[in-house]
Amino acid sequence: MDISSETGTTAGKVYSLLESQESREARLSEVKKQVGGRYVDYALGWLLRENKISIESRGKTSIVRLN
Repeated sequence: MDISSETGTTAGKVYSLLESQESREARLSEVKKQVGGRYVDYALGWLLRENKISIESRGKTSIVRLN
């Protein structure tokens, strides 16, 4: 698989993880831990660019949320 395909697959995993949460959000560190892989940052960027997610700071924690 190429980088674009891997990024898309990983973005799907991130989206599914957030969708499975009742609050539709999770700590950034938890997303990275649960999804894993080397393309998580690319996938988050992709989803941000597509306006599918937002990331906000809450104190020392970053929260990823579905839009």
